[in-house]
Amino acid sequence: MFLVQKPIFLIGYMGCGKTKSGKKLAQLLHTQFIDSDVQISNKENLSIPEIFARHGEAYFRILEHNWLQNFGHSRTPLVIAAGGGMPCFNDNIALMNKIGLTVYLQASVNLLVKRLATPKAQQKRPLIAHLKTPLVLAAHIASQLTEREPYYLQAQIVYLLTIYRRGKLKQLFLAALTPIYTPK
Repeated sequence: MFLVQKPIFLIGYMGCGKTKSGKKLAQLLHTQFIDSDVQISNKENLSIPEIFARHGEAYFRILEHNWLQNFGHSRTPLVIAAGGGMPCFNDNIALMNKIGLTVYLQASVNLLVKRLATPKAQQKRPLIAHLKTPLVLAAHIASQLTEREPYYLQAQIVYLLTIYRRGKLKQLFLAALTPIYTPK
């Protein structure tokens, strides 16, 4: 068993598996898991698509930054699934690296399209809701990754996801976190 000493931020593009992996990691480390988008949505009493529709993306990015700044003062040890754009705005990646450990779950465009090209996946993600074909979605993801990857790659750990590595995250986390977390 591990004693979590600082927060772990899982970062990466939407659909890379931050929430699912974060829940598993929190369970493994016997600590709490939170999703920044859920926290912001609850505080605003609006879903993420509603925040985007009513106030726009710039307003949402301010909410993310404020949430991160407020969280940074608590230094609470837990696992956090950060919104896909959070590290890329307002120097948030530097703040995340200062507060805790950042892990970039790096996924290929093909893997992301496979996960995001469903009506259910697109319905909860306002930035891709209007992209109706896998080809258009792939072009959009590739373009956004070109913009976002320089921020994502500032993470302290980069983990390349493939469809063949399913179930291997536990080993990665154990190996990568051993020097940072002490056994109870």
